[in-house]
Amino acid sequence: LEVLLLTFKALHNLAPPYLSELLHPYTPFRSLRSSSAVLPSVPPFRLSSMGARAFSCSAPRLWNSLPLHIHQLDSITQVKSQIKTHLFKLAYTLLTVTFYVLSSFVFIVSNVFDFAVVFTVRCP
Repeated sequence: LEVLLLTFKALHNLAPPYLSELLHPYTPFRSLRSSSAVLPSVPPFRLSSMGARAFSCSAPRLWNSLPLHIHQLDSITQVKSQIKTHLFKLAYTLLTVTFYVLSSFVFIVSNVFDFAVVFTVRCP
C-alpha cells in the first residue's frame, strides 16, 4: 500500500524529486488505446533478487497492475480508499478459493477414510 501511495504522489508531483525522477512515463511506438492513460514504464533489471525490489521497478509494476479507474483519481484519500478496497477484494477472493479447495479436500478425505467424517461435519 505504501509503495502504491508513493507512486501516486510521484506521478502527481507530490513526492520528493528524487522519487519522481525514478519513474518514467511509458511511450508506445505506435498509437494505442492505452496511450491516454498515464502508465509508468518498468525498466529492465539485471538481478532478479535485488533489481525487482527497487522502487524504480516495483512501483511501476504494482501501479500498472491496478484497475484503470484508480489511475484516473486525483485525490490521495480516494486513491488510498480504492487501493484498500481492491487489495481486500483480491485477498477475499483468494481466501474464498483456498477455503473451497480445502473444504473439497476434506470432503474427499472423508469419503476415503471413515474417521474423517466427524471433522467434515464440523467444517461449514
